[in-house]
Amino acid sequence: MKKTTCITVLLLFIGGCNIILSGQENLEAFARNIEQSLQNKNTFYFTNNFDYSKFYQQIILWENSLNEFTTNSHSKNMLAVDAGSLIGNELGETGKIDFIGIKTGASDTVLVYRLLTLTGISYHEYYVSKKMDGYSIYNIYFYNKFSYLSEQCVNQANNRSRLTTNAAKINRLIQKDRYRKALNIYDRLSAKEKTVKDILLLAIKASSYSNQDKTTELINLYKSVYGEDNRIYLLPIEGSFTTSAYASTMKYMSLLETEITNDPFLNFYKGSVMKESGSYNRAEWCFNELIDKMPEMQTGYFSLLKLYIENNQFDSAVNQLSAIEQIFGYYKESLSRYLNNYNSFLESQEFTAWLQE
Repeated sequence: MKKTTCITVLLLFIGGCNIILSGQENLEAFARNIEQSLQNKNTFYFTNNFDYSKFYQQIILWENSLNEFTTNSHSKNMLAVDAGSLIGNELGETGKIDFIGIKTGASDTVLVYRLLTLTGISYHEYYVSKKMDGYSIYNIYFYNKFSYLSEQCVNQANNRSRLTTNAAKINRLIQKDRYRKALNIYDRLSAKEKTVKDILLLAIKASSYSNQDKTTELINLYKSVYGEDNRIYLLPIEGSFTTSAYASTMKYMSLLETEITNDPFLNFYKGSVMKESGSYNRAEWCFNELIDKMPEMQTGYFSLLKLYIENNQFDSAVNQLSAIEQIFGYYKESLSRYLNNYNSFLESQEFTAWLQE
């Protein structure tokens, strides 16, 4: 078995599979083809199945909603849009993209994808329509920006994609972890500027690291301006967890799951919250659920290993080490280096016996 000699990332990169390019596709096959092509950084399949005509209709609808432009003022500029390049830019340094489910509404069919990077988790929603020989994509919702592709194109065409001066100030302070100072700037803005989408999203992020009551207030403001949308609850999860506001983290995840209903990876966040709050049995259940539903991903195995070590369950910890060694091919020496911060475990009889096996 080929051994892995370095543990730097807990994401397992899965190779692609063959793409179905001919014949009638069902919707899940179409979704899987998108998943594999984008995972392989190949946007041909995506571009070949993008409905530009319907996308332009979405652009015009968004322009009309702004009440600032005529219906044909900028839509002509969209004719040069390259859907493949746009989605490629949005994917960026994504380590893994997974199709996780289909949402259906009165008028929309949506394919939901999870994106994992070294900085966290996000989602894409691809809006699809039926065509003669399969399906096509006509718009995308990006959770990292809480906006549609059509909205972004209109904003870019009208030079609305740049952050305003105040938004840029707030963003710089957030990058420096100066969250309260960022909120102070937001609080001094006019009532109108406080509802500008980019500024309000930054304020929600800043508040999630400093004041959960303020976060709730700002999310309610966001919903009053931009409509009821529980997708927004992805935004404060990281901040509330980082600052040990675990009750808020669980509330945000519960509300997010009204939109993201089939993602077992959320068990990683739930398990982490449970572990930090001392609910070890519930944390163990969450991590085992993650392993059961996503056995190819190392995150669940290592999370469970840390849980056992930190709870002094050394017998369970060495069993978990053996599972990681056998399934993923790590050398014992590499796993030992990974555990350098757990001296009591490294000096235990259980670990010494495992190391000598």
